[in-house]
Amino acid sequence: MVPSGSIYKKVDGFSYRGQSYKAIIHIELSMDELMCMVKFIFSMWCGFSYHCYADDMQLMLSFPSSDTQVCNCISACLTDISSWMTAHHLKLSPSKTELLFIPSTTGPHHDLAISFGNSLITPTEDARSLGVILDGQLLFSAHIANLTQSCRFLLYNIQRIRPFLFQEATQLLVQSLVISRLDYCNSLLAGLPLRAIRPLQLVQNAAARLIFNLPKFTHVTPLLCSLHWLPVAACIRFKTLMFTYKAKNGPAPPYLMAMVKSRAVPRALRASSTSTGPLFGQCLSSWDSSSCILHQLKFM
Repeated sequence: MVPSGSIYKKVDGFSYRGQSYKAIIHIELSMDELMCMVKFIFSMWCGFSYHCYADDMQLMLSFPSSDTQVCNCISACLTDISSWMTAHHLKLSPSKTELLFIPSTTGPHHDLAISFGNSLITPTEDARSLGVILDGQLLFSAHIANLTQSCRFLLYNIQRIRPFLFQEATQLLVQSLVISRLDYCNSLLAGLPLRAIRPLQLVQNAAARLIFNLPKFTHVTPLLCSLHWLPVAACIRFKTLMFTYKAKNGPAPPYLMAMVKSRAVPRALRASSTSTGPLFGQCLSSWDSSSCILHQLKFM
């Protein structure tokens, strides 16, 4: 196991008194210094946003629909990153690099093809980011299907041992294994129609019936009230409102607080005198005329 704060490099073996040995040289370069150097490279390329993690990075770029040089810009940026990593005994894996294109609502479709070394990276239909499957249209259909399948499998396994469990133990298992998955990043599903998130609601209904060990067609509303569970659609709205409140009043990351500002009203309103007045968020001020790129760069 290699420590997370260091980089190790394997070198050729050597022999001593007829015995073969392999040596590993420890390079004193912490991961914080590595991330600082990567951020410095990104700062040289205007327009790129980035997120750095333990073994992968994400590049995000918003560009106008009329931009025809975006492919060359991304290719040059990736080449610089790969050259710097090669000089520091790291390797960027083109085979694990994914490109996701999110078109604007009114712009034309771009036929993107990024040249990276000897590989040609084309846009994928979906890409996984922190456990969430994103697609080009932001419909999250693949994510909902994958989440539903995994939760159903967990409920099936819990149901097999349900006769040996008390109700409290069953509730603890369901909440830690199933409900936590339904709550993870569910604010991304805000704005989707009810028919799109209905599979998640059916999973929650099945989880509530399993806790109380009731038949399949039992009315589920009293069960949700007894468990103090919000329905999936209401939980999504609640989390979105909570994030908005924290982005305006804190605590929230500075880049989120900068996106949210109070709405200017032409006349005095009763809500304008409180700290929970109307809000207006500008996540992407030019979303209608721009497109977004998400890169996931995998290290070997």
